[in-house]
Amino acid sequence: RGKNGGFRLGMPAKEINLGRLVRYTEEDISIVECFGDNNSNCKIVESCLLAGVFAKALRAFFDVLDGHSLEDLSTGLIFPDFSL
Repeated sequence: RGKNGGFRLGMPAKEINLGRLVRYTEEDISIVECFGDNNSNCKIVESCLLAGVFAKALRAFFDVLDGHSLEDLSTGLIFPDFSL
C-alpha cells in the first residue's frame, strides 16, 4: 500500500498468462452490451448482424493476450514501436 505498494506475485511472471489474468480479474469482458448477461437494453439484439464480428474481435483480443506472459510486459519487447 502507499507509495511503494503493488502486488506480490505467487509465481514467476513468465508463468502468468495475460489472457488468463484478464479473464480472472475482469468481472465483465463484454465489448458490447449484447454480450453481457443483461442485454435487455439493446433494441436490435434480435436482428443485429454485428454480433459475429464483435465475437471474432473478442477472440482475436484474447488470442493476442494468450500469447504473452506478464514477464513479456516487463521487458517492453512485445511491441517496442507501438503508438496510437
